Amino acid sequence: MGRPEEQRERWNEAAERWRRNGAIVRELTAPVSRAMLDRASPLAGERWLDVASGVGDPAALLREKLVPEGTVVLSDLAHGMARTASEALGGTAPAVTAAAEALPFRSVFDGVTCRFGAMFFTDPPRAMDEIRSSLKPSGRAVFVVWGERERNPFFGEILAAVREAAPDAPVPAPDDPHPFRYAPAGKLAELLRSRGWTDVEDEPLRFDVAGPISQGEFWDFMRSMNAEIDKLAGELPEDGRAALRSDVERRVAPYFPEGTCRFPAEARLVSARRPASG
Repeated sequence: MGRPEEQRERWNEAAERWRRNGAIVRELTAPVSRAMLDRASPLAGERWLDVASGVGDPAALLREKLVPEGTVVLSDLAHGMARTASEALGGTAPAVTAAAEALPFRSVFDGVTCRFGAMFFTDPPRAMDEIRSSLKPSGRAVFVVWGERERNPFFGEILAAVREAAPDAPVPAPDDPHPFRYAPAGKLAELLRSRGWTDVEDEPLRFDVAGPISQGEFWDFMRSMNAEIDKLAGELPEDGRAALRSDVERRVAPYFPEGTCRFPAEARLVSARRPASG
């Protein structure tokens, strides 16, 4: 597993790219944020924590539900990412630099959201204990993680192309931090149950990753957002990079029916509660 300092460095290095592309990322994953709020059912006046806030969603939608008396607090392992999320909300939400494994809160929040963050926790059991402890008794949490790679061609096609171009590149172990760590149905839910959470629900969330990226822009966008893909591509000779780009554009062509991207996608929507006592 990646160490916290390695993860922090990685995400601090990525922060500027995520800030630059934040609006696009929010549009691509907007259906996920809406589904999380539907499951979370936040109420005006409540206090919520958004863990691994990234580009500021679903925190921005949460804030709309909670104001004027309520609030959402942003948190991220990397200071650069916490700042990116804060800027996305116009600097109006408090932001805390803290790993999920070491949150500085106890029995403070009515709810917690974590969108596409749990896959990268360096110590998932401890992180789930910390998130639970940050909630008030009976407080609820909503997580979203990516589903199986085969059902997510937005990632799957480019990863397949990169693996063919760089067959000796290391492959993460199932429990290493990586996007599909909790893709198997029930895997994250079982972790939550094992850490004392109750009312655990796990269901597939199917949506389209759709937004203003053209087929010609797709490769550059993905390289800019994924340091590992960018590194692997950068290590190829010039003709290899050109061939990889061509292969990616060929593979993703079916997902640009009207000039902009529309990829079918599947995530897992997992919710749970802190017990009323304990």
